[in-house]
Amino acid sequence: MMPKPQGGGHSDPVYDYVEKQDFRNYQISKMERGVRYIEHRWHRITNDRQAMAFMLRLEAYDYEEIAVVMGVRKSRVHQLIEECAMTLMGGEMYV
Repeated sequence: MMPKPQGGGHSDPVYDYVEKQDFRNYQISKMERGVRYIEHRWHRITNDRQAMAFMLRLEAYDYEEIAVVMGVRKSRVHQLIEECAMTLMGGEMYV
């Protein structure tokens, strides 16, 4: 008597590759939607400090690095970015 197979339902490498590509395409389209969302609402940001903090964050700076560049505390950076996000969303609450 043969043992029962363990794990997933298939062992097809082509199927696995296609699934990975589909997931990557989904993630890329999700990021593209986020970028378009920001691009279409960027004109709403009128505060230069908020814009600077948000742009640095988009360039992958962490809160500590932004705080050093801007000469403020890390908590203020968080506040600026939160205010910017609220401005972009038109004051809507988000989770």
